[in-house]
This record gives sequence, structure tokens and C-alpha cells, in this order.
Amino acid sequence: SDLNVLELWDDIYVNLDPPQAPTGVEARVVGAKVKISWDEPPVEEPWETDIVGYNIWTSTEPNGPWELATPFPIPETEWLVGGLIRGQKYYFRVTAIDAVDLESGPSEIVSGVPGGLIVRSSGPDRYVTSAAVSQRYWKTSKTVIIATGVNFADALGASALAGHYEAPILLTRPGSLSPQVIAEIRRLGAKNAVIIGGTAAVSTQVAGMLRILGLTVERVSGDDRWETSARIAAEVVDLQGDEMTPMAFLVNGASFADAMSAAPIAYRQKIPILFTKPRELPDPTAEFLMDYGITEVLIVGGRAAVSADVAEDTFLPTTRIWGQNRYETAAELASWAAFDAGWSSFEAVGVVSGRDFPDGLSGGPAVGRAGGVMLLTEPAYLPESTFEAFATWSDYVGCVQVTGGFSAVSRDVTSEIVSIMGY
Repeated sequence: SDLNVLELWDDIYVNLDPPQAPTGVEARVVGAKVKISWDEPPVEEPWETDIVGYNIWTSTEPNGPWELATPFPIPETEWLVGGLIRGQKYYFRVTAIDAVDLESGPSEIVSGVPGGLIVRSSGPDRYVTSAAVSQRYWKTSKTVIIATGVNFADALGASALAGHYEAPILLTRPGSLSPQVIAEIRRLGAKNAVIIGGTAAVSTQVAGMLRILGLTVERVSGDDRWETSARIAAEVVDLQGDEMTPMAFLVNGASFADAMSAAPIAYRQKIPILFTKPRELPDPTAEFLMDYGITEVLIVGGRAAVSADVAEDTFLPTTRIWGQNRYETAAELASWAAFDAGWSSFEAVGVVSGRDFPDGLSGGPAVGRAGGVMLLTEPAYLPESTFEAFATWSDYVGCVQVTGGFSAVSRDVTSEIVSIMGY
């Protein structure tokens, strides 16, 4: 018969060879954990790209025996390995798993020695604490940021500027530098100092002492905290140039908590922190937003802190991150920065008292330098929102950077964090 016959032919390739081993394996200690990263295995043919995940194997001896360190074949090319003993050297290797459950040979072996989960920086006062934070987290720094320890606005407003210089924030009394801060400036080998605030906040005597130490001194200030934060923001935009992220944080300038939670992110991303009144956008803040190419405003805090009218008066798209209280707001911001924006990580988590500001002024830049996020606590106990943040993201936490003494963050608080983390 006269039939039209259509013949379909297709080649189906089934790869029965195991994948090649991952390459470029590296180990980096992150507090009590070790982060293992690697490159995908090389492939010669398109059908060889059927890898579905990777296993990490660990041992306390370079030749084994090896134990599986991952709960399942993970699709990413990095993983934070926990459940390790502090001070014990561990060896790691990685294998690849393909779609038919074939496993590659092992990668090269790397090693790491985990440290402690809790790292506390403190001193007898806020000025010595700021020097202790700098000493722990900075080997050197060409520039130091000098701000008053009496109030919070200048130091927190300088977070992005400190991030641009990759500098610590050192606190001072209005009339004199503490001996510990002087010693830390010398240890850092600093050549430049940027003073934040007017002469009532950081006197000409302090500026003179910095010059005697051999530093070039610059001052960024305004008539009030609104103008000072706007001038700092303008300096950041000018310094960053084409690398500037055209965003700004907007927080209540009458309270420290929301700015303190944003400080590490501002440091890391060089995004300025601007202050506003709860129901009125100050002129210097509005002028900066209008004149400096900002395309989005990140509001931290609820409508009682920054009203809807203030948000509208920015005349820009806004994203509001907030919670029912300062602790929940900090947790929400940390989660947003790590998992929505992808700017930060829970590998380093800062913890400071949510009741007072001094420790967060110097602790925020240190957490930002590590690419981490900030959570707030009550001095005597861990608030529910902070507890839930640690419980939810415990697999991602490597190091907890506590700033402040035991009256600010008690042993009960750190013991509870250790318990949540399973140590």
C-alpha cells in the first residue's frame, strides 16, 4: 500500500563510567568548623556532566579511616563541616556522585584545625574594648576611624566609610585618647586617621595627639547627626566611585539598635547608613538621597521607627526589613542579608548587648570584615528571636564573635549558644 512512513531515530547515551574526582580542594577554618570548597571535575564529553552531588570524607589521620561528613550528596561546591573537636587536626577529601549513583575516586587531601565557637573581645571600658577588637581582627591598617564612645551616631554612621578603608573603628573620649588606643594605632602602623564628628565629640586635642603620632588627620562632621551621616555618605560615594552600590540604609537616628544591626552589612557592602527622625526626613538626608544617585533605600525597623510617610518622602523604591522588636529586626536583617541579598554569611555571627551601644560600635566593623551578620541579645539571656536564628541557621554558623564583657553578654548567653550549636 501507499503509506507515508516517518522513522525517528535517536541516540541515547548512558554514561556508565564513574565521574572524575573534584579538583582544587581547599580547607579554611571558620571558628569551630572547617569550610571545604572545590572545583567541579573536568569533563571530556557533554554526557559526562551528570554529577548530582558531592560527599566530603573526614579523618583524624592522613591515611584514614575515613568517615562521611555530609548528610547527603550536596549539590554545592562548598560545605561547612561541623561536629569537630577544637585543636584536633582533621583531614578531608571529596568525591563526586553521578546520576546513576556512581562515585568518583577521592580528591586530593586537605587539612584544618578547628578553633573555638565563641570568641570574646572585651576590656574594662568601651575604649579598651575597641582596641581589643582591633587587635584581634586587624593585623595592620593604613587608616583608622576615630569616633566618640559617648554617643552612637557618629561611629555607626561611619560603618560604610570604615568598610571602604577596611579599617577598624577606635573609640575615644572627647578630650583624650586612651593609652590602649594609642598603642593600638602604633601596632597597626596606621598613617591616616579619619575623625568622625565635630570638636565637641572629638576635640582638637585628640586631633593634635593623632598628628603627634605621625598620622594625617581628616575630619568628617556636620552640625548634627543627620548632617554628619549625610556627609559621611557623600564621602563614601565619592571614594567608591563606579564601584559604589547605589543604595543606602535608612534607620531611626534616635535609637541605636537598628543601625547597630546594619553596621556589619554597611561595612561589607560600603552602603551608607543614613539617620532619620521617625516621622520626618531631615533635610540633609533628603538632599543626599536626591543628589547622589541612590536608587533604592533599605529601611531597617518598623513604622514606629521609620514611618510610612518618611519612606514616601525619599521618592525612591524602598525595602523594609523589620521585626516586632530590636532582636527580631536584627534576626530578620541577618537572614535577609545572608539568604536574600547574598551579601553576608552566618559563618561569622556577631553578638552584642541589645541594651546598650558601646560594644557594637567597634564590634560591627569586625563582624563586617569577616562577612558576617549581627544578632542582639539581652545581657542575661538569649531572646527568642535570637535563639530561633541560631537554631535555624546553626549548620551555617562557624564562629560567634562576642564583643563586651560578662555584664554585657553573660556566660549564660554564650552557654546557651554553645548548646544550640550542639557543642
